Amino acid sequence: MVRRGFTLIELLVVMAIISALAAIAIPTYYSLQLRSKKAEAKTMFASVRNSQIAFRSTYDGFANVNNMNPATVPGLTPVDWPNVACPAACSRTNLPACDRFSCIGFSVAGTVRFSMVSPRLLPGATAEEFAIGMLADLDGVDLQSSFSYQSGNTPGLLVSSFSDGISSCPVGIPVEDLIDCTPYAY
Repeated sequence: MVRRGFTLIELLVVMAIISALAAIAIPTYYSLQLRSKKAEAKTMFASVRNSQIAFRSTYDGFANVNNMNPATVPGLTPVDWPNVACPAACSRTNLPACDRFSCIGFSVAGTVRFSMVSPRLLPGATAEEFAIGMLADLDGVDLQSSFSYQSGNTPGLLVSSFSDGISSCPVGIPVEDLIDCTPYAY
């Protein structure tokens, strides 16, 4: 008797092995994909931070970008970055008018996965400070990923003294570090 093909048991064993490998590989791939999307935040943060510092050297103060840009939190797909022109009134003597990312020379050609703000804290007993907040819904199920940063211009300041307004980080994060407010989300 000549045997042709595979037995049902052999096919079931192969299917079980493939299923086990897929059960391990697919969640790992999904997790790595989400982490790579979070990497965009670090790149954008560095650009905004450098732009705020350059703006301060020219205008003697930080811009107060309180309007979230893009205005809606991006979901699974990236959204276009709205390049809104800096108001003509923005000047060294009228810093409150400098309220757009374009005022500090920051823009994105294309799409982004994070919404951002960069508010400033007006000087009182301390030096002028600024923050950067970033927010995104990278997995599409409302588990939002957020990052926060606060400058450390005040001598001896070790933790933040104000919130960026959109991230889930509490006041009191270390200064001069980009903090992942949802480190275990992905």
